[in-house]
Amino acid sequence: MEVLRTMKKQDKGKKAVASTSKVERKHVISLRLTDEEYQSFHEYFTSLEVSRSEFFRMVILNRLDDIPTLKQKRPVEYRELLRLFNKSSNNINQIAKKINTEYRNGFISESTYLRYLNVLVNIRDAFVAGINKC
Repeated sequence: MEVLRTMKKQDKGKKAVASTSKVERKHVISLRLTDEEYQSFHEYFTSLEVSRSEFFRMVILNRLDDIPTLKQKRPVEYRELLRLFNKSSNNINQIAKKINTEYRNGFISESTYLRYLNVLVNIRDAFVAGINKC
């Protein structure tokens, strides 16, 4: 009986801790909820008799597998590189069309035509190599 009284005195005023090991948690995550959102969560963590932090920690850590995988964030320069790539590709297509039209109409020789096609193939290969490096 004396042991029980001593334990009660020592434990008096201390909050119940869900885990027995002492873990240092130093990263704070905050969020804002509407009254309706908060009320639905409030009912859960009061009925479970855990702190709000412990409740949300349980919810988040147990549901991480349900979060869809996110795409990696693209570099800041991505949109500019994409714009330049599209612009260059359009110009190359215009050149190829002009070369094909001139060859079909007989304005350039076959050797000149093949030389231009080789240059366009080299430009294409350089583009592909640049893309593969990104």
